[in-house]
Amino acid sequence: IVNGAVGSKFSALETLNRATPLIFTGLAVAVAFRAKFWNIGAEAQLYAGALMTVLLGTGALPWPSFALLPVMAAFAILAGAILLLIPALLKTRFGVDEVVTTL
Repeated sequence: IVNGAVGSKFSALETLNRATPLIFTGLAVAVAFRAKFWNIGAEAQLYAGALMTVLLGTGALPWPSFALLPVMAAFAILAGAILLLIPALLKTRFGVDEVVTTL
């Protein structure tokens, strides 16, 4: 297992490449938990951001990379936020439990 995860430079970089989005998703959930909110749908927010990044990064905008990278990041953040907007509105307007709406 150790050889496969960090046995070579390639495997260590591949491990970091796959682990980084999950680490940041866990940190985002930790922030929500600290605020006494339960965000069970963080994985869907990750996928929404990833989908937006793929859509914009594969030729939808023919921009140079120095301009495209911040735009892709902003739209990925926006996609995740829009996905959480529905449970947030249901919680603030109607008092619906966020565990149920973020599942």
